[in-house]
Amino acid sequence: MKKIVIAAAATGLIASPAFADDNDSQDFEITANIQQECSVEDPDNVNFGTISIDEAPGAGALQVTQGRTTLRQDVWISCNYGADMAMTSGPMTTAEINDGPDAGDFTDTIHLRMGITASDGTAFNRMFFDTKTKTGDSKTNADAFHDNAEIAVVFNKDDLDGKRPLAGDYSAVATLSVGPV
Repeated sequence: MKKIVIAAAATGLIASPAFADDNDSQDFEITANIQQECSVEDPDNVNFGTISIDEAPGAGALQVTQGRTTLRQDVWISCNYGADMAMTSGPMTTAEINDGPDAGDFTDTIHLRMGITASDGTAFNRMFFDTKTKTGDSKTNADAFHDNAEIAVVFNKDDLDGKRPLAGDYSAVATLSVGPV
């Protein structure tokens, strides 16, 4: 019987649970950082080609006959935070200076209208301006955006105010930028 009690006691010691402290847990933090980033796809250059003028003699000679022309293109524009956007440009000008004796009838400047609009109309604030009254437009966006937006550049003969453009190559540089608020 003594052997059975010793065997039972030994089995009890081996099978009995260990007395441990209460359970313990600790929290730990997991972190990462995404830097602020904005990007703009490189827009194509805009070329209105040869602008039509009245080649016949008379009161309307050399006046622009081409109607309003809008050239459009899509560009991806993205910011992963609410950011400022700006679009700037001056008018198109030519190297020929309008300083002749009949300068009042001519111009060496062709004004443009331009803007950028989100494809859904709401991803970011629309911008639009004309170079006759402003050199650009800017907006602050409250939220992140990613959009295949439309840039429109408009030639409108009415912006010449009845003046005849001097012969020559006209150009301007427009800039679209996105970045910090």
